[in-house]
Amino acid sequence: MSIDHTPRRNGPTAALVIGVAIAYANVAIGLVATLNTLPALILLGVIAVATIAVLVRLYRPPAARPAPKPTPDRRPIGRSPVVRELPPGDWPGRPLSSIEGYSEDLELTVWVGLTEDGDRVRERRTTRVTRPLRQRELTLISPYAGMDTGKFSANPRIEVGGGRIEATWLAEDIAGRGTVTFTPAVQTGETLEWTLDYPPAGLWNPLREDDIDVFRYDVRNFPIGKFTVTFRVHKNASAVFVQERNRRGAVSDYSTNGEWVVVWSADSPTPPARFEFDVRVNWGA
Repeated sequence: MSIDHTPRRNGPTAALVIGVAIAYANVAIGLVATLNTLPALILLGVIAVATIAVLVRLYRPPAARPAPKPTPDRRPIGRSPVVRELPPGDWPGRPLSSIEGYSEDLELTVWVGLTEDGDRVRERRTTRVTRPLRQRELTLISPYAGMDTGKFSANPRIEVGGGRIEATWLAEDIAGRGTVTFTPAVQTGETLEWTLDYPPAGLWNPLREDDIDVFRYDVRNFPIGKFTVTFRVHKNASAVFVQERNRRGAVSDYSTNGEWVVVWSADSPTPPARFEFDVRVNWGA
């Protein structure tokens, strides 16, 4: 319980109380000295009772103020203060470490061969960890569902820089999806450079047949940093054209050893988006 220390407007001060007490003492001493009789003592008692009554009436101690009632907590019960929705293209049940606790640069290279055997994908990732990271779920680049390529079940070759950490791939039931497990876990403050190499199982068959195709890649389901895509097309092509449909990023092209190379770089910072590339190749006569 808290006490109210606010001065009372109608209450006497300490000086007034002391003055009344002194006056009463003087009157009492004078009466006793002058009269020295029983009536004087009775009168003295009456004055004492009256004085005490007046003092009690005038000087009342401050009333105790009850403690304020606690303010009720109006926050919703059982609801997290932050509501996080899964990004488009994501799936439930993924480890929390795979959607936060790190940021990642991605250099994506796709080879377009003269035949399916020449197709290849390399994902070079640079992962900066802000809390221990043991697992990382990924979706590999694969043909669209319904294409006549059979079930996609690539087992990527994973290389980790530094030699201290090993990485293993465990495929999921959904084609192209799996979990990379790091042993030991990548620790807070570490930067991990690692690559995945795998064949995309006929991804570019439509491009070889029709000379035109659309390549899509979604970076909305992980915290992306720098993002580049390099298209390397077989030297038998006589012309190559690549453009992001929404005119995002910048494109540069060059040729090495007769191979066509087109490099696309995302704007900085990279927006969380699904990028779509129109790819046209003239395979000549």
